Amino acid sequence: MIERLTPAQSRAAALALLALAAALGYLAAVAPVIGLYRHYDERIADLTHRLGQYRALAATRAANQRALDQLTRRDLAKRYALAERKPALASAEVQGIVKRAVERARGELLSTQAANGQPGDGFAEVTVKVRMRGGIESLRQVLHALESSRPILVLDNVVIEPAAARRAPGPGTTGQELSISFDVSGYARGPTA
Repeated sequence: MIERLTPAQSRAAALALLALAAALGYLAAVAPVIGLYRHYDERIADLTHRLGQYRALAATRAANQRALDQLTRRDLAKRYALAERKPALASAEVQGIVKRAVERARGELLSTQAANGQPGDGFAEVTVKVRMRGGIESLRQVLHALESSRPILVLDNVVIEPAAARRAPGPGTTGQELSISFDVSGYARGPTA
């Protein structure tokens, strides 16, 4: 069965076995290392690409932040400032808000007078002097309605005195009538707000 090989065949078989051993050694030791190198090269290329994208995003961050801040200010101005931009119209808007609050509270609005406001950073303060008459419950309802309103209104210089007796209390009044005066201020958006 096994025949003797000639020296040339023996050398050829030895070289074939050596080549086979070298190929198996390459497949066992070198190929996995080269595969890892390729894997890591692909990973490095992917991460380098991502890093470039993140750097591009980071470069636009400041501009995006400025745009977001501007939109936030504009949104806040719309929600919390008076709708009218001109002082006379904004003053009329505040007077209308006060009138509705006093009527809902069943108080009596004696007078409203526009006062000079203060210009601000992108906003103009609009102040209205108010005189009204009503009971303590009417006062509470009016103050609550104005303080919690949108647009934001700020009350100042509140003076509360007993009202002079002028007639018998009506069915809607309870207790002593009060004479109330206060300043109410709102903020109108300027051309830059």
